[in-house]
Amino acid sequence: MKVEKTGVDTEQFKLLVSKQPELWNKAESYVEGYKREIMNGENLSPQYRYTTLQNFHHELGLDPSKQLKKAIKIIKTVYAHDKTSGDAIKHLSDSNVPMCQRLKVANKIVTAKKPKTKLIPKNRE
Repeated sequence: MKVEKTGVDTEQFKLLVSKQPELWNKAESYVEGYKREIMNGENLSPQYRYTTLQNFHHELGLDPSKQLKKAIKIIKTVYAHDKTSGDAIKHLSDSNVPMCQRLKVANKIVTAKKPKTKLIPKNRE
């Protein structure tokens, strides 16, 4: 990145340029940490609670709705026989429930290795 003119004096500019790799690494680490917390459905840690990154989810490739849709699809296919599947879908779709709580549930569904109940195939007519 090349800067033509700045309002920074020469010594400060040299210091800033010398620390550029460190600054890039810290910024990248911060953004990656934020993305990880969002996609894991975690409650945001204090450093991310009031971040302006929340205004740039599309640009950061964050689309929590994809994870929710994936979980709903799994419920409709794998857990279709379960009496509580409708309630689970309602919970995942309820915009009154905070996104972090819905993502926690969605992530558990998507990453579950073994269902707790035996799967009963749907009748195919």
